[in-house]
Amino acid sequence: MAAFAAAQRPPITCHVLNTVTGRPAASMPVTLALVRPLPDEKHKDNIYSAITNDDGRVTQWKGGSAPLDDLMFHGSLRAYKVNEGQLELPELVWSLKFDAGKYFEGEGFWEEIEIRFKTVIGGEDGREHWHVPLLLSPWSYTTYRGS
Repeated sequence: MAAFAAAQRPPITCHVLNTVTGRPAASMPVTLALVRPLPDEKHKDNIYSAITNDDGRVTQWKGGSAPLDDLMFHGSLRAYKVNEGQLELPELVWSLKFDAGKYFEGEGFWEEIEIRFKTVIGGEDGREHWHVPLLLSPWSYTTYRGS
């Protein structure tokens, strides 16, 4: 059953923990957008949204012109380029935006937190998972590449 759940998760997930309460940050709006390269005309709507669940996690994204998995692994972003005889894997830059102002109901310093990160689609089947945890208080935050 665990293998089935892992196969169903999107390629990009995140997790928010409130470091003041030591609890998950539930019900926080989050958006995910492809910054570059810009997708082709068929996939030009590249903004996805979600609300963190009771465990502070985003496990599914809504919106976009195609499911995130399809855009990353089956669409035009998957194309490889050959440059001077070397195979280049596409590097994608993503933006995760966390609506901290709404979560803290305007009682903190952060209105919105944006984290930009890059992914390279590669490997044997090209399916990798990127997890971005956010440790958050009204006055500070930190993040790292999770697993």
